[in-house]
Amino acid sequence: MKKVLLFLVMFGAFILVGCGSDNPIVNNPDQSVSDEDVADTSDTSDSADTTDTADTTDTTDTSDSGDSGDSADTSDTGDTNVGKHCEKDPDCGTGLICVNQKCQLGCKSDDECKTYGSLRCNKRLGRCLNLAASSQACSESKCPKGCCYSNEGFTELKCATTFSVGTCGMCPQGQVFRGGNECVTAVCSATNDKCPTYNASDPKKECFECKAGALICYKNPTCGTGSGSGVVVNALSCTPAGQVCNADSDCCSGQPCIEGYCY
Repeated sequence: MKKVLLFLVMFGAFILVGCGSDNPIVNNPDQSVSDEDVADTSDTSDSADTTDTADTTDTTDTSDSGDSGDSADTSDTGDTNVGKHCEKDPDCGTGLICVNQKCQLGCKSDDECKTYGSLRCNKRLGRCLNLAASSQACSESKCPKGCCYSNEGFTELKCATTFSVGTCGMCPQGQVFRGGNECVTAVCSATNDKCPTYNASDPKKECFECKAGALICYKNPTCGTGSGSGVVVNALSCTPAGQVCNADSDCCSGQPCIEGYCY
């Protein structure tokens, strides 16, 4: 009986020890699962979607800022040339004039010319000029380039479409080159009439005066008429009464040429 009990005790102990031991075969499946979990975490390839940040290259659209090239239009004014050395107006660029061999801003409106007298602005030349005289020879439409100048007697204004210092000079604003000799105010003055001086070579220089309205010099056809005028007539060159004459003729009577004849 004792042997039977001892056998049962030993058999039970053996079973208890067997149940409490680890079984490596059972654990293997758990390890394989853990291996698969690690593989999942390594799948960082999803982060490759961040390459969508390449869309930031759309910032190349900023090339539209190239429209700022319109600012080059300001160069048309030539303002950057102010103060630069020059020999003639074209050296300075659009809107500038050459004065004393230095570029300076020309006029842009008639208001800027009021300080120079009865002048208006030829905006294409940038010059304050007499735009009415000589059939508007110095206006923008008839003189868009070159220069406006006068003959020696300041009896006519002309336009030189090609600028040359010999014809145009380098006159200050509000003046024109007269007869290739000097710069004079672009309009004559009735109060300070220099027309007789400008026409000193003419036998009747005293008959030249500033013409109202046109503001250039002209030879007054009624000058020296009437008795006691003091006008000396050259008997060798004068035109006798009854002969054909013109505005420049010297009638021997001292009278002006009237309707084409001397009286």
